[in-house]
Amino acid sequence: MNSTERNKAYRSFGAYESIAAADLELRHYWQSRTPQERMEALEQLRILNYGEETINARIPRVFGVPEPRRSRVSTVCKPRGSGQFTVNNLK
Repeated sequence: MNSTERNKAYRSFGAYESIAAADLELRHYWQSRTPQERMEALEQLRILNYGEETINARIPRVFGVPEPRRSRVSTVCKPRGSGQFTVNNLK
């Protein structure tokens, strides 16, 4: 859906009883859209606000999940004769 169709489908202009009523209609409209349509509208607003050149000139960031660090020394507990435990460090 392009922005012109979105604007036409958004609402028919009219008077509202209050700001809360207008806000409620706006919320219902966006909740009825798919997540993809919401993201497309957000991207259009971002381009209108910053300009396409500014957005494309930024350095892209890549996020990843770091792997957990693993200890080089693992601790092993071994039972002793009378139910006591000793700790041995293995490399």
